[in-house]
Amino acid sequence: MLKKIILFAAVLCIFSVPALSQTIGAKIIKSDGDVKVRQPESAQWISANKGMLLKNGGSIKTQKDSSAEIAVSDDLKNIISIEENSEFTLEDAAAKKASLKRGKILALLGPASKKSRFQLRTPTAVCGVAGSGMFAQAGENNTTTGCYEDKSYAQGINKDGSLTEEKIIEEGYKCTIEQFSPPGELMPLDQEEQDEWYDFKENMSENMRDLQKPQEDDAQAEDIEQAQGLENENLETRNDDRLEKDEEKRRDDAMPESSGGSQGSVGELS
Repeated sequence: MLKKIILFAAVLCIFSVPALSQTIGAKIIKSDGDVKVRQPESAQWISANKGMLLKNGGSIKTQKDSSAEIAVSDDLKNIISIEENSEFTLEDAAAKKASLKRGKILALLGPASKKSRFQLRTPTAVCGVAGSGMFAQAGENNTTTGCYEDKSYAQGINKDGSLTEEKIIEEGYKCTIEQFSPPGELMPLDQEEQDEWYDFKENMSENMRDLQKPQEDDAQAEDIEQAQGLENENLETRNDDRLEKDEEKRRDDAMPESSGGSQGSVGELS
């Protein structure tokens, strides 16, 4: 009975509590080269490791020839790549909000409504997607952002902090947003930018296979463990039955048998 109560409580927790990475941060799924992490509760930069949780408000900093990838959801459908010489902050994983102080990111995100679309803030712009592929590169005085798949959007930041009118960026195009200005004219992505996206998706697919394999191995190991547990339980049951039968036999052997001769002797004495 106690086991059933514990199992019911565990199932209830699984279905009532949101996924970890969607509530308090994102998971680092790749770290190449010199990559540092600073969590929100600390001022210290530490080395990033694969599997580490980047908490909401935490930052990633990459050096030359270094990069990192984070999964913003546990289903691995929302991936952000932080390229070399970049400083990226995850503001709120659940709200899909982040900021890029400098450098470049690539993002592949699953479908979402306009209210829950990914939003990236740079020193000069706000840009993002509602479910597609995009990039953003932040410099000191401007931001360039482009759309690899579907559609993305961009807005400039005025001197008073308000945002300019939103500009839709069609697939295969990009635009530059200068400081205190609205987004500029759309320009087609060049071949290098397109190749960069293809390489990112190909590498990401390999990473996904590597990440999913341990999960499959764990599931297989769990099945084997359950089967072994069931076999052990059956063996214990058979042993208990055998012990019980042996005990019954010993009790039967120990009981005195009634004999006719004994009854006759009693009669004679009478």
